[in-house]
Amino acid sequence: MHAYDCSGPVRRCPSVLVSVFAHILVPLIALVAVAVIQFDRSIPMPAQIAEGGTDLCILAIGATGSMFISPKLHERFGPEWMVLLSILIVLGTVTLAGISIHVNRSEMALIKRAVVNCFLGVLALCLVCGVVVWGAM
Repeated sequence: MHAYDCSGPVRRCPSVLVSVFAHILVPLIALVAVAVIQFDRSIPMPAQIAEGGTDLCILAIGATGSMFISPKLHERFGPEWMVLLSILIVLGTVTLAGISIHVNRSEMALIKRAVVNCFLGVLALCLVCGVVVWGAM
């Protein structure tokens, strides 16, 4: 049996994949498309990557909004817990975005700024993705 085997009385793998795709991957693909459009050779690459980390945090804030209306998540957690969990995730992602903005304004070296902001952006996405995957399982 493979780790991705979805056999059994309840087929949950497709719903997890659909949830992650809808909540995370589609907005992430859009973010990559915008980054390609905005690419500017006159701006150092680490500075553009640092801005991309902030954009990931903002994407996570937007992706949290879809958690509020997800029937799967409401079924899994219940409406009261889902609202509370969504609010906590919004606060977490907004906090990470704020930190990312402050990192961009700091005197930190460009490469370090890029690494820190990418970490913050991935962490913000992991918060949302973790709840989506946990709720869909």
